[in-house]
Amino acid sequence: MASIASADTIRAQLADDAAAFQPAGDPTVFLAGKPLPPNSALALRARVHPRVVAHGWSTILVDPSEHDALVDRGLLLPEPIDPDAASTGAEARALFESLEQQLIEDLDDESGLDEHRSALAEIGEPSPADEAASAFHFESHEKSVRLLILPVSEHLTVAALGFGGFNDAPDEQTNRVVHAYWRGLYGAVPVYVGGDYLEFAVARPPTTASSLRKLCWEQYVYCNDIVEQGTQTLDGLALELCKHQWFFWWD
Repeated sequence: MASIASADTIRAQLADDAAAFQPAGDPTVFLAGKPLPPNSALALRARVHPRVVAHGWSTILVDPSEHDALVDRGLLLPEPIDPDAASTGAEARALFESLEQQLIEDLDDESGLDEHRSALAEIGEPSPADEAASAFHFESHEKSVRLLILPVSEHLTVAALGFGGFNDAPDEQTNRVVHAYWRGLYGAVPVYVGGDYLEFAVARPPTTASSLRKLCWEQYVYCNDIVEQGTQTLDGLALELCKHQWFFWWD
């Protein structure tokens, strides 16, 4: 993992886009100076993300109101975690088991859960996504977003923002471990944090039926609303997981 560079180093990395950035309350956090249309914010992220990641920082797009809350609350700095460490997988699996147990306890009727378990066996080999038709949800649902640059690794941005712990959304510790685990396996990193949803960019979607089934169940217990109020079936979720964008929403 890259060590976390100083704020002065990051300022130097942003020199070509200096006009777009200003300090953000906390002097170790930088952000776009004004809300931008999603496509402009994504273009800005594409330019600066490689530069800051190389120095242990990261980028995240947020709802402008989430930025206001961050300024009021301050940035949380979670303990570093190596997404390539073997212990990450063991810790993540234990968390998925805990999330599954919590889901069982919350359900009045487990028959739907049993149906989803049975459906897993029917999921076949991943199908390549139609990239031309792929886009982030926020691109068409948000008028403006802000780009934050944070002094944490890219898999820790959601935990650093304090997202979670509402409407059955996993808490910060769960996000810290699970996001590191998915980054190690799939190159999945958070790109957008909204009021009640997250979106990830995924470098390496699952390539085998077994890995796709496993990921379907992990995401279902992590955020069952994406199935129960979204795709309706795990087979439908499997189609979404072949894309290079992941979406999570807690109603």
